[in-house]
Amino acid sequence: MRNFAWIAMLLTLTFGIFVGCSSNDPEPEPEPEPFEAPTSLTFVTYQDSVRLDWNHSPDAADSGFLGYYVYSRIAPLANVDVDSLQDYALFADPIDAVEFSVTGITSSSKHYFGLRAVKVNSGDTTYSPLSVEVNTSPTIWGGGMVYEIGADTVSAVDFSGDAVYEMELIYLNEIDIYLGVDTENNLQWRSPTMFGADWSDRVSQIKPLGTGLFSDFFEAGSGGWLDSSKVDLGKIYAFKTPDNHYVKLIVVDISGIFPDRNVEFEFAYQDVVNYDRF
Repeated sequence: MRNFAWIAMLLTLTFGIFVGCSSNDPEPEPEPEPFEAPTSLTFVTYQDSVRLDWNHSPDAADSGFLGYYVYSRIAPLANVDVDSLQDYALFADPIDAVEFSVTGITSSSKHYFGLRAVKVNSGDTTYSPLSVEVNTSPTIWGGGMVYEIGADTVSAVDFSGDAVYEMELIYLNEIDIYLGVDTENNLQWRSPTMFGADWSDRVSQIKPLGTGLFSDFFEAGSGGWLDSSKVDLGKIYAFKTPDNHYVKLIVVDISGIFPDRNVEFEFAYQDVVNYDRF
């Protein structure tokens, strides 16, 4: 009986020591408080560069807030493990700004962009979640002048080669659109298919986008395509070429008198096939 009493006393003492030690253990470090990503990331595409703009994180006024990292990749950033995101940062230190121009990137690939905000509290660096990402690609810029088809001179445009041609079959594989005339003598952008049976495989699509700044329009979209469209001064158009490249064009001048009018234009050509960003 004494042995059982002794064992019970020993167990009680051991439990008390264990509880006493546990109660003196340090409290676990609190998790860093989450904070919000920057919002409304947008882009403007130029030749050889892309300008990114965004709104400040709601936590930008907090103590220890350092700014933003910008990330770039030729595949979606959402597929990158969070611990590897810094491998795609465009600069070593965060910037306290709401815009950044990414330069020296190729026009032959899609580029994906995203942001994280960063701050330091008590020596600990924390990051916001990744912002909503955007994707685009630099465009190839060009321009020129064409004459209405009855003027018996250059009436057609080759966007990929930044060149103008006469509407002749020797240029069939280069020509993307031409400057035609409707029954009321209005100037029209026209698909080469409208020039005759010999051009039936040279299909282009045309869409009026509107007026305003060239940078107001950054994608062509899926609906509203035509095989011809009236030419208006200052209007911006989208084209899908027979080779499946997208183009944004603005009419900068119309001069001359029927049947010898001409149109001056500038354009941005998307080098990535079947990609409607510009």
